[in-house]
Amino acid sequence: MSASEIILVSRVDPAPISRGISHAYHAIALLWNQRRIGTFLRRRLTTTLAAYLILDAIVSAPPPPPALHTVQKQTLFAIHTLTRDDLTYRLIATLSYWFSGFLLLLTVSNTLAILLVLTNLSTPADRPPLFGALPAAHSLRRFWGTLWHQCLRRGLTGHADLVADRLLRAPRGTRASRYARLFAAFLLSGLVHRACERGMGVPPADGGALLFFPLQALGILAEDAVQAVVGRRVRARVGRALG
Repeated sequence: MSASEIILVSRVDPAPISRGISHAYHAIALLWNQRRIGTFLRRRLTTTLAAYLILDAIVSAPPPPPALHTVQKQTLFAIHTLTRDDLTYRLIATLSYWFSGFLLLLTVSNTLAILLVLTNLSTPADRPPLFGALPAAHSLRRFWGTLWHQCLRRGLTGHADLVADRLLRAPRGTRASRYARLFAAFLLSGLVHRACERGMGVPPADGGALLFFPLQALGILAEDAVQAVVGRRVRARVGRALG
């Protein structure tokens, strides 16, 4: 990739490079030009420092009033019992929680990538960004499949395929197979994150991973249903408009 970029994009002039052993040496040195690594390190260091400072500001912020997160207010379905302040707090707390997790994972991933590249144990090409672009996450499915990190994807989807194909014997290409794999993957993700909660000392009553992640699969199922209905209506209207 680097060689083709030098030849096709940068179009480096080979004339100044002498022949023989010196020619080979300069060609190899060009492939490992540290300016490429320098750009990677500069960007990752800047991003990591910014992420750390923002995360530090979030963690250092004063805690919310205890009245906003009592046991009685810990409800998922009885939203009508919550006040406007409760709903505002929920929105801010949820966004802060996800943003903090994003910043923490970004900081850890970038720090590891910087150390590996600095020690020549890895190359910038081997350390792509951990998260995707925000504009790509225009749906719940694309949020989990494109924006959020894919570190567990291979393991989760592989075991989900095992459940759908061998345990449930759902024929590939059918909706049953597709959604069986979807729910199995998110259930397994919930189990993995539940183990993480236990490792961090979160009591079973306070851990929500086994509820949260399967709900994501349910949300994607509902999202697909809405998109299918809307898509049919749009196609029908376009068909009528075109005659």
